[in-house]
Amino acid sequence: MISKALLTNDIDTKFQPGEDDWRFTNYGSYIAQAGHCEGQSLTALWYYVTKPDGANVHLYGSYDNNGNQPQHRFMARRFTGIPLLLSYSK
Repeated sequence: MISKALLTNDIDTKFQPGEDDWRFTNYGSYIAQAGHCEGQSLTALWYYVTKPDGANVHLYGSYDNNGNQPQHRFMARRFTGIPLLLSYSK
């Protein structure tokens, strides 16, 4: 059980939005027309916990495969769709 005293403390995980999250907005996709919140959240968490050490290892922009335009982020969108596909297959 967690001590109530610990719940009043500030906890900093060092997760930085705009660096450790995805670069694209969750507008959904063909696979997940209502959005892929679960996929974006789980894969961002996975990357943050398992990311390599060193400089410039943030997730934001890491899977942009062809420039800085939203349509060029299909690798990132595909990656975030995987948890959704796995949950549908059960």
